[in-house]
Amino acid sequence: MYALRHAYASLLIAAGESVKVVSERLGHTNAAMTLNVYSHLFPESEERTRAAVDRAFGALTEECALDVPSQSQG
Repeated sequence: MYALRHAYASLLIAAGESVKVVSERLGHTNAAMTLNVYSHLFPESEERTRAAVDRAFGALTEECALDVPSQSQG
């Protein structure tokens, strides 16, 4: 039974479900319990947070570039 629960949790985590959702689906009393058992399955957040900031700044840079009026040579 443990192997089946572990496989189910692994699939949810790999699909990107939050700790809260995984905790609820497994019937844990709280997310801390889920993290105590399955934290090794959650992807490292360092790369995800870095990528999120890069995307945000990239979008802002593109938006600012669109707002800058082009100067014509005259």
